[in-house]
Amino acid sequence: MRKKICIKYGLILTVGIFLGLIVSYINNNGVFTYTDYSAVLPEEVRGMAPSDEMEYWISYIESTDAQQAYTYFGEIYDQSIYTVQHSHAHVFGEALYKTTGIEGVSVCDSNYGFGCYHSFFGWALNTEGAGIITKLDRACVDAYGEKGLGCQHGLGHGVLVEFGYEKLSQSLDLCKTLSWQEPIGGCTSGVFMEYNFNTMGDGEIRKPREDNLHYPCNVVDDVYGEACYFEQPQWWYYQTRSDYGAVGELCSEAPYVLQREACFRGVGNSVAGTREYDVAGMLGTCSLMPDEESRLLCIEGATWLMSAQPEFKGMWEEMCSALRGDAKTRCLDSKNWI
Repeated sequence: MRKKICIKYGLILTVGIFLGLIVSYINNNGVFTYTDYSAVLPEEVRGMAPSDEMEYWISYIESTDAQQAYTYFGEIYDQSIYTVQHSHAHVFGEALYKTTGIEGVSVCDSNYGFGCYHSFFGWALNTEGAGIITKLDRACVDAYGEKGLGCQHGLGHGVLVEFGYEKLSQSLDLCKTLSWQEPIGGCTSGVFMEYNFNTMGDGEIRKPREDNLHYPCNVVDDVYGEACYFEQPQWWYYQTRSDYGAVGELCSEAPYVLQREACFRGVGNSVAGTREYDVAGMLGTCSLMPDEESRLLCIEGATWLMSAQPEFKGMWEEMCSALRGDAKTRCLDSKNWI
């Protein structure tokens, strides 16, 4: 009997972020410190409970159309910080699925950290079961092409929630039946992110298992090792109290070369979000990696994520402009590494 997830209206969290209540940093005592951004939310949705905002978007979609509603969503959240955009895009994705069904997948895109996808697929799988996964995968490819991996990434979140957090291996194996077969990106990355952050449940970050910071990467089948280590740095960021230098050292401990490379690129992928896509901040954080090669891999991961999101189109090249010679050439090519 398939596991039913209990998701209340709009309570789809990401990395512990609850709508206007955003994690700002972790203080020296290991306690999360929050910044309340509710006062600067768009006027149209300010003061709304999550369920009310979801109903607002359902009504807007029904009175216009889904694409116009998503465009309007982007307009009113244009001046909001990235984390606010992402968490509220989750609410929109829920409203989108409940209004349009599977056909609405072409409305979501990689904007706002793929937030629309996350909740869209979570609700699709929760409503229709795992048997629909092939149809959802085909809808992703039809809408965005073979490398539209944000779509399958969102699907991975839904797959793990549908099977249950205790069934990581089964969820990964199901991902391997889909169209994207490369070791990094797509469904498997979504599964690992959901496993670490429980974004579609209560948003509680996974606790270390017996102080083993490399779990589950050191127990999953080797075929999933790169995907796991690509997602692990974001989880380490919270476990090390935001110490990216320590995260880099943990990446150095991965047992295989390809896993270490995936890990340092995953640091860059994480840095893009935690540094709010600020070029100087991202470059400064990547400079904390242990050697020149790992620093370049970190930059590659950041530029790939930036180049995949329309709102940062062209901006990723700024990351490369600070480099020289072969490093700059490699950086300019790095958006195609996956």
